[in-house]
Amino acid sequence: MSDVFLKKNTLDFKPTDSQLEVNIESLEIHFYRASITGKFLYKKIFKNTKSIFMSGYVKHISLEAFKYLESIKLINLEYDIFKSTGVKYLQSLNLKFKNNSIFLPNHTIQICFGVYYFPDEDFCLFKDFPANQLLLVVPFSPNSNCSCLLFWLLDSYFYDHGLKFLENNSYCLNMEKMFLCQFEKKILSCQLENFREKKHKILVDYIYESEVIVLLTVYLIPVIGILSIVLNSCNIVVVLKIQNDKEKNLKEIKKSFYQWILLNSSIYILYSMISLFHPISICIFQNGIYCSFFSRSTAIQYYEIYVYDFFGGILKTVSNFLSINVAFQRYLNLVSNKKNFFRKISNKNLFLIVFFSAFLINIDKILTSEVNRDLFDINNSQSYPEFPYRNTFKGIFDADSPHQDRNVDLQKLFNKIAQLNKNKLIPLVQSCNDELFSTLVYESTNPIDKEVNVAYDRIIKSYAAASSIAIPNQAPRARKRPNHKWFNHKIKQIKLAVRNAICMFETSIVRVCKLQPKLLYNYINSQKQCRDSIKGLLDCHGAFHTDGYKIVNIFNVQFDSVFIPHLSCSAQPLQLTGSPQHDMNVDFFSPINVRKYTMRLNDRKSPDMDGIHPYVV
Repeated sequence: MSDVFLKKNTLDFKPTDSQLEVNIESLEIHFYRASITGKFLYKKIFKNTKSIFMSGYVKHISLEAFKYLESIKLINLEYDIFKSTGVKYLQSLNLKFKNNSIFLPNHTIQICFGVYYFPDEDFCLFKDFPANQLLLVVPFSPNSNCSCLLFWLLDSYFYDHGLKFLENNSYCLNMEKMFLCQFEKKILSCQLENFREKKHKILVDYIYESEVIVLLTVYLIPVIGILSIVLNSCNIVVVLKIQNDKEKNLKEIKKSFYQWILLNSSIYILYSMISLFHPISICIFQNGIYCSFFSRSTAIQYYEIYVYDFFGGILKTVSNFLSINVAFQRYLNLVSNKKNFFRKISNKNLFLIVFFSAFLINIDKILTSEVNRDLFDINNSQSYPEFPYRNTFKGIFDADSPHQDRNVDLQKLFNKIAQLNKNKLIPLVQSCNDELFSTLVYESTNPIDKEVNVAYDRIIKSYAAASSIAIPNQAPRARKRPNHKWFNHKIKQIKLAVRNAICMFETSIVRVCKLQPKLLYNYINSQKQCRDSIKGLLDCHGAFHTDGYKIVNIFNVQFDSVFIPHLSCSAQPLQLTGSPQHDMNVDFFSPINVRKYTMRLNDRKSPDMDGIHPYVV
C-alpha cells in the first residue's frame, strides 16, 4: 500500500452502525510512504485479528491506530517501520492494564522487530515505549548478549515480571550488564537533545526511482518512435529523388553508397514500428499510474521474446553494422584505388555476412527467455517478476521452467510444515502455545500466491519466530528458581576453563598430527559422529511406546527372558555361529608374549577392528 505519484492505493474503511460478520485472524501488509490511521485498522473489521505483519516505509502512524485491536497477540514491525515513525503509537495497546497491578499473562502482546539487534545508539527511538502494559519484546536472537536498550524494553513488560521473565528464560547471557546501564540518564539525555534520525534510503526507494525512469521511457517511446519513422521516411524520399535525378551520371560506388543508406533507413523504420508496441508489455506497478492490461498476456510475452527482443535485436545489430558501412563507403568514394579489396565484395554477400552475424549475436534472447505463466505473481520489494522471464540462462540446458523445481520444493516444504501442525506434533513440547504457533505459521503463511524466494523466506522467518515465541527455550521444571549471581559467575568460570582446556587439547593434537595423523582423524570423527538413541520401541504385544521408562522396562523384560526362558515373551534363543571346535596354542598366551605384544601398542592410536582402544589394553 503506497501513497506516491506512481501508485496511490491507500485503503480506509467508512464507519458503519451495522454489525459485520468478519473474521480476519492475520494481516500482512507492505507499505511505501503511506500512513496508518484508525480508519484503516477499523475496529469492526479487525476485531478478531491476532497477528499483524508490517514492513516497508511508513510516513506516519496515528496514536490510535492500534487502539481497538482487542484480540491482537503479535505485532511484527520491520526495521524501516519503527526507524521512520518511532514506537509511540504502541501506547494505545492494552490501556486497561496501565494502572492495573494484576498480572494476566494471557493478555500479553508479543512485539517483534524483525532482524534487529537493538543497538544502544537507537535508545532514543524507543524512549516512548509503553511500560507495564503487557507488551513483551521478542528479540531476534535469544540466548545471547543483550544491549542496554533490550534490557530496558524487556524490563518494561509488566512491573517486576519483566525481570523475572529475563531470569527464567535465559534471554540474555550478560545479566550483570543490566545494573550498569543507567536508564534514567539515557532517557534524560533523549529529552535534552533534539534527536533526529537521518533520512536513509531503503531498497524500495531505489526501485521507485528506477520505475520513474521506466515511466519516462514509456512516454518517450511513442514520441521518439514516430519521430524516427518521419525522419527516416524523409531520408528515403530524398535519396530516391537524388537517384532519379542523377541516374545516368552516378558512378557504381555512389550507387552502392545510396543503396546502403536506403537499407539502413528502412531498418530504422521497421525497428521503430516494432518499438511502438513495446509499452503494451510494461507494467510499472499493479493498480499504479501505468500498468498495461495486456502486460501479462501470453501472446504479448511471445511478441516480446521473438519480435522485440530477438528480431528487434537483429535489426539493431544490423543497423549498427550498416552505419559503420555507410561511413566506410564515404571513405571509399575518396579513394581512387579501384583494386581495393573491399570493393571486390558484393553488397549482397556483405549484407548476408552482417545478417548472419547479428543472428548469432541475438540467438541467446530465445534460449534464455521463457513465458511467465504465473499471472497472479505480485510486485513488491523482494519479488520483482518479469513478463516474460529474461536472462535465465537455464533454458539452454533444460526444457522445464527455471522456477518449476523451486516451486515444487517450496510446496513440499510448506506441506510438511502444515502436516506437522495438523498432527499436533509441536504441542508435545511442554507449555507450547499451539494456537499461537498455528496462527503464526500455518494460517498466516501462504506461499502459493507469492514469488518463490519471498515465500520461502517468509516460511523460514515465520517458523523461526513462531518457535521462539510459542515454544519455550527450556522446560519450566528444569529451573524452579533463578540461580544466584555467584552461581552464574562460577558457571562462567567453569565454561571458560573447559573452553580453554579444549583449545589446549586441540593444539596438542595439531602439534603431533604429522607424526601421528590417525590421532587427528580420530578426533575429527569423534566430533562429527552422531550418537545413537532409541526414540520408540515395540513391546511383545505389538504396541508402540515412546516413553523412556516404558522403553527401559521393555529392555529389562527382554534381557531377563534370555536367562529365564519361561518369562520370555518374544525373545528368540541365541544360536552359536562359526565352528564349534577351535585349536588354541596355550603358549601364545604366556606372560612373556602378552607383555611383548602389549608393549608394542601405541596408546595414542585409534581403536583397532575389535573396537578396543589400545590405551585400555
